[in-house]
Amino acid sequence: MNADATAQRPMPTAGKWRPAAALKQDWQILKTKDYEETGEQHWLTITLAMQITRPLRVAWLTFDDGTRASVPTDPAEGYEFFTRTPAEAERAAKKTRA
Repeated sequence: MNADATAQRPMPTAGKWRPAAALKQDWQILKTKDYEETGEQHWLTITLAMQITRPLRVAWLTFDDGTRASVPTDPAEGYEFFTRTPAEAERAAKKTRA
């Protein structure tokens, strides 16, 4: 993540940084590059999350827009994503409607 961007633009209040090993189906991931550049929040919903442990230590993810990704889940790699759980997404939606 670009440290300068977070100094200029705080992350959304609904959600937090979580390691790749914690990602689950129905969670949402913020496309942080878009957010850092434009401030627009584009959330992708995980429609399938498979955690493949030893020896690979990767997460295989499918998103609601049809894209797929695999990311290392080894804690030493340091992969983290700004995510929100379904409950956090619902709270954010209620704040937006209010």
